[in-house]
Amino acid sequence: MVALQFPATQDFVARQAESYLQGKLNTTVRIGKFRTDFRHAINLDDVYLADQKNDTLLSVGHLGVSIDIFALAKKQVSISAVELNDGRVRLTRTAPDSVNNYDFIIDAFTDPTAPVDTTASGIKYNIGKAQLTNIYFTQDDQITGSDLRARLGEVAVTMDEVDVDKSIYKVDEAALRRASIVINQTKTAPEVADPKPSEPLTLQFGLNHAVLDSVRFVYKNGPAAQFIDTRIGLADVTAKNIDLQKERVDLTKLTLKNTHFAYAQNKLVPVDQRVVNPAEAVRKINEAADKNQQAQDPAGAPLSWRVTLAESDISGVDVAFDNFNEPKQKTRLPALDYNHLQFTDLVLNTHDLAFSENRTTVKVDNLAGKEKSGFRIDSWRANVIYDSVQVRLDSLDLITPHTRIRRTLAIGFQSLSGLSDPKQLAKMRVEGDLRNVRLGFRDILYLAPSLADTPPFNTGPNQSLLISGLVNGRVDDLTIRNLDAVALRGTVLKARRARITGLPNVDGRLYTEFDVQQFSTTRADILSLAPKGSIPDNISVPPTLSLSGTFKGRPTTLQFATDLQLSTTYGALAFKGDLGAAQANGKQPLVGTFAVKGFDFGKLLKDPQIGRVTASGRINATGNLQDPATLVGRVNATVQSARYNGYTYRGITTTVDIDRNKYTIKASSRQDPNLAFDLNGVVNLRNGNNPAYAFNVNLKSVNLKALGLYDGDLRIQGNLKTDLSGNSLNTIQGTFSGTNVVIVRDNQPFAFNTLQGRIIQTATRTAVDFDSDLFAVKLDGNVHLGDLAPELQQHLARYLKLPGVRYVANGADRHFTYSLALKDPKLATKLVKGLKEISPFTVAGEYSRPQAKLTATTAIPIIRYENYRVDSLNLNVGSNAQKLDYALRLARAAQDTTIKLRQPAIVGNIANNKVFARASILGDSSDRERLALAGTLQTLDAPARRGQAAGAVVYQFEAAPEQILNYENWTAGAGNFVRYYPSGAVVADKLNLTNGRSTLAVQSKDPTQQTSPLNITFKDFDLAELAKAVEQQDSLVAGTLDGTAELRGLGTPRLAFVADATVKGLVFQKANLGDLSLRATNPSADRYDVDARLTGGEPGGAPNDVRLAGFYLTTPNSPSPLNFTLTAQRLNLKLVEPFSVGQVRKATGALNGELAITGTPSAPIVRGRLVTTDDASFVVPQLGAPYRLPGQALAFDAEGIKFDNFTVLDSASNRAVANGYLRTKNFVDYVFDLRAVSDNFVAVNSTRKDNQLFYGKLVLDSDTRITGPLSLIAVKTKVTIVDGSRLTVEAPTDDPAAVARDGIVKFVDKSALLDTSLARKVRLDTVQTSATGYSIAAQVTVTARTPFTIVIDPVSGDNLQVRASGTLDTEMDPAGTITLSGRLTVARGKYHLSLYDLATRDFLIRRGSTINWTGDPYNADLNITAVYKVKAPPSELIASQGATDPAIASLSRNLLDFNVLLNVTDQISKPTIGFDITMPENQRSGEVGSQVEARLAALRQPNQTSELSKQVFSLLILGRFVTQNPFQSSSGEGFVAGQLRGSASAVLTEQLQSLTGKYLSGLGLDLGVTNQATYGTDGSQGSRTDLNVAVKRQLLNNRLTVRVGTDIALSGGNGTQSTTGTTSASNLVGDVSLEYTLLRDGRLRLRAFRQNGYEDIDGPIVRTGAALVFQRDYDNLGDLFAKVSAPVKQQRKESRQQEKLDRKAERDSVKNTAPRADSSRVK
Repeated sequence: MVALQFPATQDFVARQAESYLQGKLNTTVRIGKFRTDFRHAINLDDVYLADQKNDTLLSVGHLGVSIDIFALAKKQVSISAVELNDGRVRLTRTAPDSVNNYDFIIDAFTDPTAPVDTTASGIKYNIGKAQLTNIYFTQDDQITGSDLRARLGEVAVTMDEVDVDKSIYKVDEAALRRASIVINQTKTAPEVADPKPSEPLTLQFGLNHAVLDSVRFVYKNGPAAQFIDTRIGLADVTAKNIDLQKERVDLTKLTLKNTHFAYAQNKLVPVDQRVVNPAEAVRKINEAADKNQQAQDPAGAPLSWRVTLAESDISGVDVAFDNFNEPKQKTRLPALDYNHLQFTDLVLNTHDLAFSENRTTVKVDNLAGKEKSGFRIDSWRANVIYDSVQVRLDSLDLITPHTRIRRTLAIGFQSLSGLSDPKQLAKMRVEGDLRNVRLGFRDILYLAPSLADTPPFNTGPNQSLLISGLVNGRVDDLTIRNLDAVALRGTVLKARRARITGLPNVDGRLYTEFDVQQFSTTRADILSLAPKGSIPDNISVPPTLSLSGTFKGRPTTLQFATDLQLSTTYGALAFKGDLGAAQANGKQPLVGTFAVKGFDFGKLLKDPQIGRVTASGRINATGNLQDPATLVGRVNATVQSARYNGYTYRGITTTVDIDRNKYTIKASSRQDPNLAFDLNGVVNLRNGNNPAYAFNVNLKSVNLKALGLYDGDLRIQGNLKTDLSGNSLNTIQGTFSGTNVVIVRDNQPFAFNTLQGRIIQTATRTAVDFDSDLFAVKLDGNVHLGDLAPELQQHLARYLKLPGVRYVANGADRHFTYSLALKDPKLATKLVKGLKEISPFTVAGEYSRPQAKLTATTAIPIIRYENYRVDSLNLNVGSNAQKLDYALRLARAAQDTTIKLRQPAIVGNIANNKVFARASILGDSSDRERLALAGTLQTLDAPARRGQAAGAVVYQFEAAPEQILNYENWTAGAGNFVRYYPSGAVVADKLNLTNGRSTLAVQSKDPTQQTSPLNITFKDFDLAELAKAVEQQDSLVAGTLDGTAELRGLGTPRLAFVADATVKGLVFQKANLGDLSLRATNPSADRYDVDARLTGGEPGGAPNDVRLAGFYLTTPNSPSPLNFTLTAQRLNLKLVEPFSVGQVRKATGALNGELAITGTPSAPIVRGRLVTTDDASFVVPQLGAPYRLPGQALAFDAEGIKFDNFTVLDSASNRAVANGYLRTKNFVDYVFDLRAVSDNFVAVNSTRKDNQLFYGKLVLDSDTRITGPLSLIAVKTKVTIVDGSRLTVEAPTDDPAAVARDGIVKFVDKSALLDTSLARKVRLDTVQTSATGYSIAAQVTVTARTPFTIVIDPVSGDNLQVRASGTLDTEMDPAGTITLSGRLTVARGKYHLSLYDLATRDFLIRRGSTINWTGDPYNADLNITAVYKVKAPPSELIASQGATDPAIASLSRNLLDFNVLLNVTDQISKPTIGFDITMPENQRSGEVGSQVEARLAALRQPNQTSELSKQVFSLLILGRFVTQNPFQSSSGEGFVAGQLRGSASAVLTEQLQSLTGKYLSGLGLDLGVTNQATYGTDGSQGSRTDLNVAVKRQLLNNRLTVRVGTDIALSGGNGTQSTTGTTSASNLVGDVSLEYTLLRDGRLRLRAFRQNGYEDIDGPIVRTGAALVFQRDYDNLGDLFAKVSAPVKQQRKESRQQEKLDRKAERDSVKNTAPRADSSRVK
């Protein structure tokens, strides 16, 4: 033993062992060094062992073992430490012998004949620490195809206990660092039978702490095409207890950091052949566990593993999965590709994890990570319970960038496997406490990208669903409380409670209860959810909708009780009702009420004529709701209001009795002032092939104007009855009629004695017979009504090929006759707006298919419509088998004095697929044709083309070779034609219109090709030729056009053109614009160069010089196809006048500047400036004031047109400055954003000739804001009227001539018993302002320093001149309605009273009088008191008091001061004038003063109105009072009262009304009234009213006018001389006048007359005389004596000749006029 302590001895031992092993193993063995102390340490260095092939089997750099050698003798293995460094192990197994390279060692030391020792060794082990460093291990198994290579940087193990006999292995510390293990499987390993375990598991294993640091594991399987790569940065496990026998694992902490797991399936391999198959692995583990359990304890309890983990700390973990059998998915949005997943930065922190067979619990503190698609979990926390009866998440908090889920989720069940059974699924418990939950659509689309195009996810990935609520119960009985959800852009659901029972069944067992507080959504949300095309184009979903209420019932069987209210932007709807359970026969009772509140059905249906509806009703019915034929019940409805066509209908009630497809209807309207009716009707739909409709309507009154159905007064009443049946035009038949029908138009009633019709349709006959007072229609034949149009199309197709109509020859007998007759033309003119005169006529004809006959004839002598007149219209249409002829001829057609056409005619025929037409107009008396245009239109078969409709045709027009235009002969060219193809292409050939001087030529380069370029050439072409041809005096456009144009690609998207043209002397609206030249070229396929220039202008003025040059690109998607420069050297402002419709006059000056135009036509970009010249000015005629614009610039920039201190100067150089923008992006749609400020600006400086409503001078300070688009310009302004203003405003009055005739004679139809609403007179003359598109709000401040005048009566001159102060607010809405509100308080002023030729007086207005506007700007409320001071003796006033003291009588002859008070009240258009007389306070005392005051007080009594008026009149006219005689009136209101009634200037009687002008204008009857005072010889006073009647007739071609008339006494007195002793209305010889027109133009007339009269003083008188009247219009005195120029004489001569021709044509037309009755008269 001592020798063994020396190294030499130990080396010897190593050599001996080496030699022994080499001999024993027959291989190379080396032991480099051996050292031991033979007590506790053994060290081996440089140990080498080769295999049988002399390859390395084992190599050890250093092996050190710390062992108690002496303990071995006691059967104790006590190893305190083992150290192995730089070791290498190489194992191989070769094929096909399946020999391992280490088998020879086993064979060398194993005796195959030795008995097996099965007894326990009895050795005790005490193992300490083992440490291995730098170990390299390889195993190449050719049998299994496994190649393993492992490099272990460090392995350290510390054992607590080892007992081999008892299989106890307890590890205290274990660590693996810097290790790499690579397994490469090159072939599929053979299946190895798994022997059934025969012994129970006795292994006892324990582990306190294990660490993996920088460990990599790679597994490659070629046959399975699988790859696994695991890189563990740090894995640290601390265990509390591991007891395999008791199936217990308790871990204290698990740490995993900076770790990467990757799995890839590289090619297509069946799942069952994959080595790593999770499903198969689980199956095999379960099978092995079951086998092991059966082997250990067949009758024992099943496995019951329990695993706990106190804490886990996992972070920095990456997991990748790729299944390359599937391609990478391509989605519209990035999403999880479940075949290619890559998670990074995974974090998992848990504590208290407990796992057992039936229960798992864990508290997840944090779970986070992200995937390469962008999906990310920021945090997930929950207390998780998963066991055999429940899955529960408490304290849940899941956070992603788009989602947050909190609170509690849980489900309970009997067993998971049982959930597939519907019965057990129904009993599954559900619990959810979800508050403030947010579900982001983006997260859902990460998980399920296929939902991106399905609602609601198609609304956008950034949408989310916010939800809160409590869910509790079982699947078959769920209760949801306090549900609050928000989704999409504006969808909100709030429900107090919801209950659903019967799930998972969705049949009749499903029952629901909902108590919805709010379910609101938006139009955008609905459109995003609705499938494309599911909402019709004519439906507009309301912008917002909100539903609330309750619903209880079974939705699948339509059995429910509900109370729901729907509120929308368009209005509100509500329904409350019960739909009962279906009975055995399938019928269900329905009882409910419904309501509509202010719902705008027009917006819903996109129909602007329909407005808001408010209605309510009730339904009570029984039947099958899906089969109307079974319904029986009643519907009651009341329409409180319904707006249609601008009118709001009110109070319409309806009752509908339903009886199995038969509906009995009762409806009435009694509250609407403009619609009153009672309706009874029956709609019978039981026979679907022949439904019947019967109605009786008592139409009490309908005001069509108020209802917005007619422009003008038109009211109707009557009883209407109809009894029809049929389901189409071919089967409809029955009768309809009207009784007591009255139409009121313009306050005049027209009774219809006849209004009836009948329709008969049988298999062999069709007859329609309609008759009325106005017109009659008859149709009789055997062609059904629905076949009329096709029959006529077939007849026309006989002569002309029509697109879509194929002519089929058929000799069947189809025929009919028809007629339409206008019976009462007078009535037609009253009923048809704009129709002034029409003659009675009949349009009649017949049709016969066998005879190919179609005729139509009519003759209408006169038609006058608006300002058009047609004389002697004759229409003739006739056809036979070969052709159809037509002719429309007129004797004359005219439009006022602008157009006069003599004998215009259109004649032609249709035959051989050609339509020939010739239009002509005669000119002078020689019957020369002034205009004659002729041509032929025919249809040709269109060439076949893709996408073209079947039966398409080409239209070809050929102009006749000879044409006449303005008396001149034009030629069109032989063989010319113009063709129009269905594609839109146009081809022309040889069309050359010329008169030898002017030419218009149209020619295609190749007429055989429809895509051939089309050339148009103009030469000396007068643009006013057509206007001259129709005798129009002024043409809208004039000038001489020369040039050419070429159109290319007509009918294709690539339309192109080139042009070179000039217009000399271009005139528009009589304004000379100058010369216009245009040159356009097409240098390349997608480019047009354009050069246009305007030069010249008004003679004598500075010429225009404007040029537009540049190019236009048609390249698709070109960012800027426009590239133009507009250079204005001078653009005269005078050009504005013809385009201003008279709103701008006297424009001077010009614009100059340059604009660059780029961009696109829809969004042009204009940059530059236009500047006015220093002499720029204009005048607005209605305002009268001139305005100047010296050197003002308009800037064009990105916002539009900029006004930068744009200044307008008035005549006094005061400024109005505008700043802001006229914003636009396309120079079509403009938005105003301007502010204008003025100071002492003269806004109005006009005369009454300029504007009769207001004139004078108006000076303003203003601050105005103008905003809004052109469709609705909003103007808000504050205006102060300042010193220098003097404005006059005239109140609009009725036409005096019309009023003078009104009310004298009225024709009344006594047979027409009118409803009160029809009998009511309506105002016909209304003033309206057409200012649609403006919204104006103005605040006007008036001060007492500025006077203004209000003219009360323009005829007499009565006016108010006041200085007042106040603020007026005026508004004008988009409909043009102007309102004015505010009050002016008068500081001082006067009322100028004019009593015609009697006197004028000025009344001083008392301070404090007011003028108040409450809406109507022309109807202010006046409250004005004016005073006229006069000195007069009161003696006549108090004379009627009786006996008077002589002293007082003497004193009463002295002059005293009196105040005549004029009180003006009521509206300014119809003011009420009141008078009073007062004395100053200081003169009311004393005997005279007291008597005068008493007398004045008596005059103020109501029964003394006439006497007070008399005294006022006397003071104003005579300056004195009058005694009671001779002016006393014994009957009511007398002469003076008549003078002053209604207006201060009204005299004698009220004005005559205008009915005579309406009904007797053709008779020359003049009517009037004279009211005057009479006095008896005793001084008594009376009054007399005479009717003035006269008949006037014109003779000798209207040169001689004879007027005969008289006065007929109506009341009072004895009449004038002509009426003395008689009251006969037939005595018409009192007044005679003769007037002869010496000159045709009426300027010189001779007049003789004899006229009876009456004067207050002289009584009856007779005036007889003669007069020579000369009349001439002149602008200055020199014109009065100027000679008539030769051109004027020639013009007058031509006018007289034309008048002769017109009169001749009129006489010809009158001869054809049949006598007619006047239905407007009642005899």
